[in-house]
Amino acid sequence: MSLKVCCRRPCATNADGIEPGKSLYALSSYTINVMHDNRAAHGIMLEMVRVAPRRLHFGALIEFLTALGRIDEAKEQFPY
Repeated sequence: MSLKVCCRRPCATNADGIEPGKSLYALSSYTINVMHDNRAAHGIMLEMVRVAPRRLHFGALIEFLTALGRIDEAKEQFPY
């Protein structure tokens, strides 16, 4: 199954039981590491946190922003 299929309906668990946040996390990792497109990965991560706010995806977004040197923006992402 491709990432496109997993992310087709990111707001609902798909028929294979894949959680939207996990699919988007995988897509963001691919976008960073293979495509080297940080801007697109950032957008994917924001969507990941939006569709699965109760999951611990905030950590991935915070680490990503920190690695880019965007410390103030990373601090704004803390859910508490």
